[in-house]
Order: sequence, then C-alpha cells, then structure tokens
Amino acid sequence: MKIKKKSMLTKLSQFLVALLFIICSPTFAQTKGLPDFSSATFVRITSLDDLQDGAFILIGGTDTKDESLYTMTNKENKNKLQARLIPNGIPSILSPNNAAEVWTLHTKAQGFSILTSDKKKAISAKARDLYLSDPNNGDTWTIKGYEGNRFLICNNTDKERSIGLAVYDANSSYFGYFTKTGADKPGVILYKYAGPAEEKKGEATLPANGQRVAITSTQNQLLHKAPSVDVSDVLLCDGSLASGDYSVWTAKVNNEHFMLMDISEAYLQYNLSNEKAENLWQILNGRIATLEASPRFLLEKDGVFFLSSKVQDGNTCIFRKVQNNPTSEIKEGLRILQGGWSASLLANIEWEEGGNLDLSHITLPRYPQSFKKRSKTSNQITYIAEDQIGSIPTSWTLIATNKQLIRGGELTDRSEVSIGKSLNADAGQLTYSRQLIDKNWETLCIPFTAVVPDGFQAEELQSYADSQLKFTPTNTITANVPVIIRSTGAKTILILTNTGGDFITDMAPKAAFRSNYGALKINQTDEAYFLGNEGQSFVKAAKDSKLSPFRAYIHIEAAPSRIRINPYTEQKY
Repeated sequence: MKIKKKSMLTKLSQFLVALLFIICSPTFAQTKGLPDFSSATFVRITSLDDLQDGAFILIGGTDTKDESLYTMTNKENKNKLQARLIPNGIPSILSPNNAAEVWTLHTKAQGFSILTSDKKKAISAKARDLYLSDPNNGDTWTIKGYEGNRFLICNNTDKERSIGLAVYDANSSYFGYFTKTGADKPGVILYKYAGPAEEKKGEATLPANGQRVAITSTQNQLLHKAPSVDVSDVLLCDGSLASGDYSVWTAKVNNEHFMLMDISEAYLQYNLSNEKAENLWQILNGRIATLEASPRFLLEKDGVFFLSSKVQDGNTCIFRKVQNNPTSEIKEGLRILQGGWSASLLANIEWEEGGNLDLSHITLPRYPQSFKKRSKTSNQITYIAEDQIGSIPTSWTLIATNKQLIRGGELTDRSEVSIGKSLNADAGQLTYSRQLIDKNWETLCIPFTAVVPDGFQAEELQSYADSQLKFTPTNTITANVPVIIRSTGAKTILILTNTGGDFITDMAPKAAFRSNYGALKINQTDEAYFLGNEGQSFVKAAKDSKLSPFRAYIHIEAAPSRIRINPYTEQKY
C-alpha cells in the first residue's frame, strides 16, 4: 500500500509541474486573449522584414479618385470582404475600430496564410472574390514589395492577381482578388500592431460663444438624437460640416465652461438627451468632459456615444463648426452657391445649358463626388476659391479660379461654352476637335490660341469691299479670332491644342467676322450672314435660323443677300 501511495503522489506531482509549465509558457499566454485593438496603435509597414510569423496587421487600399484609405474587414457579403473608410488621407499611425479589421500572419512553407485575429478563419480566393475559409484549408499567399511603399499580396496558385480595393462609393466598397487593372489602385498598404495607444491630449477645443456646432468622434461618427451617423458626406475640407439631418447645438460659453442648446432651447445633458434644464460641460486635457467631481469624458465606440472616466474606452469626441444652410442663385447664366454643401447635395446640383457653376464662395467637401447631372459633352466651367485647389477630385474638368484655369479638358464641338472674363490657361490644358465635312471652307472660332496643324489651311478676314470678303492666310488661330478653314490632304479630323495664354469667349462688339459659342438664333432685324453649304459665299440668314457653337458668321449692315469669299489662294493682283 505504501508503494502504491508513493506512486500516486509522484504522478500528481509530475502533473502539477507540467500544468505549471503550460500556464507559464509564452504560447499559452499568447492565446489567453487578444489585445484591445480598438485602443491600439498600428504603424505603417515599409519593409518586408516587418512581416513575420504571428504579426497582427491591417490591410488597406486607396481610392484613385481622392486617395481615401479603406481597411479590409472580416465581414463577408456574397464572397466579398467589406471595407471601412478611413477619412483624412493616409496616416502613418492608425487605430482600427475593433478586431474585425485585424489579421494575423502564419508562416507556411511557401509564404503566409492570412488569418483573422482570433485565428478562426483564413482568407482564400476564387476568381475575383475573397472569402473566409477554415484556417487549416486557407490559401497560401506571397507578399512582395511594390512601388510607393505598397505591397502585392498574391495567391500562390494565381500570381497574376493580388488583393485589391474596389470602390463604388463610401458605403459600398470591398476587397477582392484582381489583376492590376481591376483594383482601384494596384497594391495595398499594410500596418503592423505596435502596442496599446499612447494616451495623448485630445483634439477638442472650446467653441466660440454663439457658434453652431456638432459633435463628432475622431472616427468620423456624428452624435445624433437617433443612432450616430457617418460624417463623411457632410464633412468639408476645412473640418467644418455642411448642414444636414443631424443634431446641431449653439454653444453658450462662460469662462472655461459651456452649455449646448438645440433649436428648441433644450440643453445637452450627461445622459446625452436634450432637456430644458441647463447643464455645464468643460474641455479637460483636450476632451469634452462633464463638470463633476470625478469628470467623465464623452467618447464613441462602434458608433455609440457614451460617458466614461477612462479615455481609452473609446474614441475622442470633438466639436465641428456647422455651416449655414446651402443656397443657390443664378446671375447672368452663372449659378452661384453659398453656405455649406454636402458631397451628395453638390454632386446632384442642377446645370443650366451654357451656364457655369461658381463654387468660389463655399468650402468644398472633404470627399467630393462626380457631378451626376453634368452632361458628358458639357463645356461648362466650375469656379473655385484659390485655397480649395487641393480639394478638387480627378473626375472634375474645366476648373478655374478667378484668373487661372486650374484643370482643363476637351471642349466638345457644338456644345455651348461661356467665359465671363478672360482666364489664363497653361499650354496643353485645352483641346478641341472637329470632323471637317469636305474640302470646302468652313468657319471656326475657338476660345484659345492654337497652331494650325499640318494638312489644314486657315485664313483670317482681312477686309470687306465691293461685296467681297478678302482673307489672308495664318498659321495660328488666335483666341476668339474667327477663321475659315479647310482640309488640304487626307486628314479630315481637326485636332487643336492650346499654346497657352487667354481662354476667352468675349468678342469685339463691332467686328465684321464674329465668333459664336452659344445658341445663336437669328431674329427679324439681324444683319447676319452664314457660310453657305458650298463654302464659297456667306448668305444672309433667315429669321429663326440657328448657328452651332464654334462656328462664326458675318455681321455687315446694308450688304447684298450673298457675299462672296475671296480666299488668299484665289486672289488675283
């Protein structure tokens, strides 16, 4: 019996030692729990050396339109991994919303498997789609460097494709498995876990007395009477907000304390409701806080706003100025905007035929969209303030400040164009093309200066006498100086590019040969002559006859019904 008892004690002792070893081992400690990623810091990866077994990473992609950053989440939707918009450009330090955005690398013989942070799922690919599979059956991936500190993540079974971002809009974006031309921008941006976030001073500042404000978090959620909303659509490039359907308060500031009053004269309470009782708040270490013996901070996490004594429990909240309501008026064919315009409201602005859009009095959205109601053949100009130049998206064309064309484009033949006053345009910013019908003369006017290309002949009006129009050849078509032009060879498509200088549509009021860039319609008293179909003479225009833009006409009083043109090549001396 003693021997058996001793044997049992020995085995129990060995079991306790083994159990103690397991509990103290690094492997057990690592799997015991995950970090709180919502209060963690991730830094951008610039070297393949940072991609090691067990590393926690974020995978991001950018939109070609405005370089917005999106992070890949483990949320699936029809074999697509959803993306979350990260506003404010591409940071070098990033904090995820939660563990749903964090991935971990597992080294394999030929590369990595990419697992969710809890290692319960792995990324696999099929055709253009990504999906989550059993971690033991996940695909193997090769990660290699790409230009601009980006990386290509390629499946070992199809290295012609890589993980990339597809963006439809801020609310419909996903990561898939694309060729280089399929993704919005080739390559991804990677971040690695660098530990808990440092507790730094917050960004909130005391609002001005009487200022209209809203409250947002640093993750671009917006405090509202209902569930919070994303601020991206109403966020303007100076950090203020366009007006919209969200909670707005007027700040009533007294020394370092303040109250927030809504439109019904109710005040924001500590339970985040609006009630008639006055309630004081303060800014404490750069954060919105209660005025209590033990202050609590206004924080946000996963779209929910709450109060907590621990700043690490959520994202910091800040005040944003709210712009006045948007207004629009039309003066002399120019639509002028005032107030705060959201990205979606501006994208759906109405365009008048031939009219331009003046945005120089507003602050552009942080994430502007393409104009949805602007015709693809439009020659309309959009004016912006000089300090907004860096905020225009790549989809916008024909953009100007008060004096300078910032971004040009191709002017569409037969579509109206109007420039109220001369703009300066750099060489190569503007192009115009036209299919010439035959070898006969045609009229042409363009609002910029260009060289006559080889294979074409152009002439300017020299004089009018004895019912004849005498012309002289030119190698340069000057801005807003009409010419007659024809093809002299095999080329029939005329392509003109500006050489720099004036971009203008105003004409001399008493000119005999006049430019037309609008919807010209002849009335009873007009002394207007259009070039005939035969291209040899100008014929008096009948009442209600029309002339397309980029064509010119003769305006001479008391002239015969037909005026013969006398090109230089046919003049006899």
